[in-house]
Amino acid sequence: MRTCLYPFSALVGQEPMKASLLLNAVDPGIGGVLVRGPKGTGKSTAARALAGLLPPIRVVTGCPFNTDPAGVPWTPALPVAGNQRRPGEISFRPMPFVELPLNATEDRVAGALQLEQALQTGQRCFEPGLLAAAHRGVLYVDEVNLLDDHLVDLLLDAAASGVNVVEREGLSFAHPARFLLIGTMNPEEGELRPQFLDRFGLCVTAGQIAVMAERQEVIRRRLAFDQDPEAMRESWRAADEVLAAQVSQARGRLLQVGIPEAIIAQAAELGYRLGAQGHRADLTVVKAARA
Repeated sequence: MRTCLYPFSALVGQEPMKASLLLNAVDPGIGGVLVRGPKGTGKSTAARALAGLLPPIRVVTGCPFNTDPAGVPWTPALPVAGNQRRPGEISFRPMPFVELPLNATEDRVAGALQLEQALQTGQRCFEPGLLAAAHRGVLYVDEVNLLDDHLVDLLLDAAASGVNVVEREGLSFAHPARFLLIGTMNPEEGELRPQFLDRFGLCVTAGQIAVMAERQEVIRRRLAFDQDPEAMRESWRAADEVLAAQVSQARGRLLQVGIPEAIIAQAAELGYRLGAQGHRADLTVVKAARA
């Protein structure tokens, strides 16, 4: 059953949260975003609504790994379950937006080598997981601070290297896994491990809306969506289409945008004054400014 997403354009207030999501949609190289805030501030709603603005991607037809036909040629080292690759054929598909459940198993996330089939038939086969599905797209984790440590380690490895490696009983399989990581969390339920926090390029807080007119508008729009989601989507379709077109155009023009020396100097000074370790924060600020 198709889920009807809340229109991104219908979100009220929370400008830093919306801006951070849009910036990452324009330039995934920013490194993702972590949205912190109490319950009921629209964190999950905004993250999921972003899916409706993402442009389609070109892929090798039938490839379960969303292989880019213009990228470095890559062929799976083992047979892959559900693989219908047709090298040389190109098709378009929606940019992946994959949600990682907190109770997911390691095999569901990373994929699994089907050892039983190998023992029975002698044929080794790989079952792709969520990381394969999210390649060249978005991996979203709600309540990311509650994710099990073994899954955090797995995501850290994949996010740092851009490759997912699965090893079982002497068998090994590796595939590209480059994705935009979006996480939402309520700090009252626990903090995030520093190593995982470092994987997010931007971090914003979704806080209380203090303007009464905006708070009232949040109620009206949410009630309208709950009553008739399709009608609500239709009433905001034009606004979302305009925003989606802007994101697509910005992605195409991104590398043509020059970065003034004043921006570089300001980012370096800001990182130094705040005591940022290393230079990743400086680079992220500059990339966000360009986006």
